[in-house]
Amino acid sequence: MSMENDLFVYNTIDTPTVVGLLRNILTQYPDNGQIIKELVQNGEDAGATQVIVLHDTREFGPVPPARGVDFHRFIKGPALCLYNDAVFTEADWKGIRRLSDSIKKNDPLKVGQFGLGFKSVFHMTDCVTILSGKYVLFMDPSEPERTMCRTLPLEKLTTIIPQEKCTELWGEYLTTQNLSHGYLPATIFWFPLRQTPSDISATIYTPDRMGMLFHSFRVEAAGCLTFLKSLEKLSMKIRYGSGRGDDLFLEVALKSSDMKEVRCARETFRRQLEECNGSPAVPLSCLYNVTISSTTAEDGNSEQKLCILHYVPGSGGPAPVWRGDPSQHHIAHVGIAAAMETESPQKSAGQIFCFLPLPPGSANNTNLPVQVHGFFCLSQNRRHVKWMTDEGSQEPDVLWNEELVRLTVTEAYLELLLAMLEKIKANHFGADAWYSILPDVESTKGRWKELASSMWSKLYCLPIFYSEVLRSMITPQEAVTDLSLSSEEPCVAEAVRRCLALLNTPFVSVKQSILKSLSSVGVHLVDTTPKFLRKMLKQTSNQITEWDWKFRVMLLQYILTDMDFDDLENIPLLPLNNGEWTTFSRFSQPIYICRREEAGALLGMDGEILFVDLPSSLMEKLQSAASFVITEPGVQAVYISFSYSRGPSSSSHRNQERTRMPDKPEAHKWLKQADHDLKEAERRGDGSSCWITYMCHQAAEKVLKAALYLEDRDAAQSYQSGSQCHSLTAVAQQLSCSSILSLARDMECHVGHHTYMRYPTSLGVPCDRYAQHDAEFMLEKAADLMKTLKPRFPSL
Repeated sequence: MSMENDLFVYNTIDTPTVVGLLRNILTQYPDNGQIIKELVQNGEDAGATQVIVLHDTREFGPVPPARGVDFHRFIKGPALCLYNDAVFTEADWKGIRRLSDSIKKNDPLKVGQFGLGFKSVFHMTDCVTILSGKYVLFMDPSEPERTMCRTLPLEKLTTIIPQEKCTELWGEYLTTQNLSHGYLPATIFWFPLRQTPSDISATIYTPDRMGMLFHSFRVEAAGCLTFLKSLEKLSMKIRYGSGRGDDLFLEVALKSSDMKEVRCARETFRRQLEECNGSPAVPLSCLYNVTISSTTAEDGNSEQKLCILHYVPGSGGPAPVWRGDPSQHHIAHVGIAAAMETESPQKSAGQIFCFLPLPPGSANNTNLPVQVHGFFCLSQNRRHVKWMTDEGSQEPDVLWNEELVRLTVTEAYLELLLAMLEKIKANHFGADAWYSILPDVESTKGRWKELASSMWSKLYCLPIFYSEVLRSMITPQEAVTDLSLSSEEPCVAEAVRRCLALLNTPFVSVKQSILKSLSSVGVHLVDTTPKFLRKMLKQTSNQITEWDWKFRVMLLQYILTDMDFDDLENIPLLPLNNGEWTTFSRFSQPIYICRREEAGALLGMDGEILFVDLPSSLMEKLQSAASFVITEPGVQAVYISFSYSRGPSSSSHRNQERTRMPDKPEAHKWLKQADHDLKEAERRGDGSSCWITYMCHQAAEKVLKAALYLEDRDAAQSYQSGSQCHSLTAVAQQLSCSSILSLARDMECHVGHHTYMRYPTSLGVPCDRYAQHDAEFMLEKAADLMKTLKPRFPSL
């Protein structure tokens, strides 16, 4: 069809000018420390090891126009100067001139969108000068498109800018030799600060605004080097001129006792990624320890020791799948950084990184105790990760990010923890620092809570706890925690820990958050409680006799805490007034509780009196522990049915392997006298109550010893002397019969110590103390005891 017959009118689509495009880009990038981060990441992508950011406050005299062009606008001051020790490649020169797209967006080995993020510098400037390698670039977006980017060989620079002016501007980084040889083995950016509004931006960069920019970046500066693979040092300085040296605003540097090894590890990992183009057949990882040193003019120097892991899964393992444009290449590169010391807690713990830290805020924090890096798909301004929302999304960027966390970050975190466990075994890492990097399920949310739970489902069966007692790592199933001791008095808690150590108990000291995290996966540790300690003391009672007095009192205080007195049986922690200790028991001679002033009246009985100088709280609990208590009218002394287990009659002796030899003739002698004593007491039923009471006690003692001679002569003879020789319950305990023990106990608890029936004491005179009802009670019980034991003597 001929054009004359064409009915249509054709028009082109209006496109914005370069200045218009820049203004649009600036709306996407914040005017804050993010600008410096963009420049730092460009240095990293170029392979630089050092970046210097300099606020040059000086103003410079004009230079004459060259070839009709005013070059003063490109080199005037004040300015922001940035130096790095890498050289621009051809691709870098091309990318710096692109506005609408990034030359690196399909390069999985590059950090940033070079060519887009870089344009954020136009927040502060209208013109850019770049010196790198063999070339110099002068960029002014307000000029016509043909001339807005002027490139000049470096060797020709002095033809338009006098050499003395170059030295004045960049003499610290650009030498006369560089100029004469036409090559700079580094890169210098020079951004004259905007002093008046322009078509690009109305923002004027005053000294105060530059101060705000520097302070904004300082918040995140310490973390900037953490996950980079080239940069080792970042400095920020202010230059005032007039012969005054540069003021250091901030310096962040990587340090190591073997920096060569760290460099080698980083370089090897980077080279391996390049060789496989980010898609290795087998997992790639890079682990190294490094110290990040931060120095500021205000706060001085601070250091943080980190263990850093870079990780990329292999093609055969679980890894996120990119579901978007096939021409875009995504690499499942993640990293984990953990603090090596608790004394210098991680300043950026929980922070999310995409090589560089994302801006602080809840949206960019995991609440994990480690820093997390991932090759995430970010928003255009690189400030946020694209996450799944409540509405759901099938956007490839979102699906990639969620899978990267679930599959790869989890795996990397576990690999780091396993590596840390090996460091503990080699004594290169402390237990407290180890516990500080374990995830807390309760404090995390959403995807990070799922990650934390997944971690614990893999950790719970591993030796993740350090036992001071065993000097080794143990599993949660083997461990005993001391968490409950935190509510005890410090001296008591320390005594319990010391006791557990002496008993070789594998106790561990861990935070409650760790125990709750284990509980979330169904693992519950044994806790140190009074009941648990009582159990341990019963199993190893022979060791207790070697412990000092104060230590044992502390343990006694603790095991009485829960008032479970029935569980005190067979624990040798009952202190006596003679300085000895005896065993808790329901079945032996009573131990008496009285005040100090009353103990003196019980002459010769210190071995049967509870230590009078125990703390009042302990005295009250021990009195509560008594299964039977009598308080005499007007007298404070009480006696309680604690065991007195000492000498041949103790449970430890009963359990020893030895031959038990009966002595029937001796048994019959004792039985005959017991029968006689009881009959005399019954015949004089209306006589002296104290005498009848005493004779019944005598009959009971003799029939019990007769029965014991019938079983074990040595045991019976052991009760012929000593403080227990007249104890009914002590002898009855050896006969292993509950009904006999109950009768003996009833009689002894009713009348008290055997001396009370014979001698005047502070408790009274026997003839006044015992009444008719006491005599009747003892007659009945003695007869029952005789009736119970006589069948053991069939020949009588």
